Amino acid sequence: MDSRTESYTRTSILAVVALLLSIPCVITGPFALIPIALGVVALWRISRSVELKGKAVAVSAIVVGGIGVAGTKIYYDSYERAQFYQAQTWMRSQSQAVMVYMGNNYDRPFAQEDWPRLAIEQGLIDPRTLVSPREDGDGVTYTYIANFDVWNETSIMMYEDPDHWDQGVIVAFGDAHVEVLPRNEFERRLAEQLRTTDP
Repeated sequence: MDSRTESYTRTSILAVVALLLSIPCVITGPFALIPIALGVVALWRISRSVELKGKAVAVSAIVVGGIGVAGTKIYYDSYERAQFYQAQTWMRSQSQAVMVYMGNNYDRPFAQEDWPRLAIEQGLIDPRTLVSPREDGDGVTYTYIANFDVWNETSIMMYEDPDHWDQGVIVAFGDAHVEVLPRNEFERRLAEQLRTTDP
């Protein structure tokens, strides 16, 4: 390459802009797609031109932008997983509150109309645990079933709104253990339980 050709080469402005935009996008996540796209366009232009350089800058923009997109996905997946575990913990605390109440009241659980008011009044549960981390605004979070005669390790004591989680329905059983059931299995078991306890 002679000095005349060398004097006409310049760094691609688009590659530089892509790199500069990619740096804050590590934090802002989905916006990282913009510098990725700009970096790809800059690479394409650089490959077609003898006057442009900056391939490393464009590749760096694409890599940093990719880190931003991947980081955002990891963050949101972790956040959702944490909410899911929090909902299970809150369900567990509610079912244990019922068991404590039963221990203090001759094995008699809360009546349907007394839940959760009595549990809150007696300090058995924190009112904040009555609202799911995934509350969708329909006013339904946890449903308590007051079937006094059938509670055991296979009978459903309470459950979270089945529309809250894709992973399944969070269910507390009569012995206070909590499981996540596939929605169709939950619906089958609940229908069977209600059918056997209806007068």
